[in-house]
Amino acid sequence: MAKKILAIPGSNSIESINKKLLVSVVSMLEDTKGTIVNINDFPLPLFSVDLKEEKGVPEPALNFKEKMEESDGFILSFAEYNGSYSSAFKNLLDWLSVIEGKLFEDKPVLLMCATPGKLGGKNVLHTANAYLPHMGANIIGSVSFGEFYENFNDGDGILNKELLNEVKEKLKIFEASL
Repeated sequence: MAKKILAIPGSNSIESINKKLLVSVVSMLEDTKGTIVNINDFPLPLFSVDLKEEKGVPEPALNFKEKMEESDGFILSFAEYNGSYSSAFKNLLDWLSVIEGKLFEDKPVLLMCATPGKLGGKNVLHTANAYLPHMGANIIGSVSFGEFYENFNDGDGILNKELLNEVKEKLKIFEASL
């Protein structure tokens, strides 16, 4: 039976370049079924302890956690806002963490970040590599994808051969870890 992964773009932008990257990357999976989720489909109020105590965990967070439980691994592609996660992704993490602290359940996780700039989201990848293992993420690797518009187009996908080879290599390792 084919393994199932959940691909999560860490942005709530309708035109998210991280979602575009994930569409291309998921199409490269060989023996794995990938599902890309849109965090906009899981609308959540801004996390606060008071709100959680008063109303409990919102249904969209519970639904998202259920999708995570049904998956064998994850590919996360972050938008980098001011050197960190987008507020939409961080809010999702905050709600999920009150359901279960080790929300990734020690499953394999491949991290990516696409940015228009040269640094390719290295700050958010550094943060994710340091923080997500505390949430049960078994990080298999990460890919920094800078200068997105020069290295990618919707028709052809990843244009830069070095980046393409790096993505394929990391995907192979990721799939073997599932």
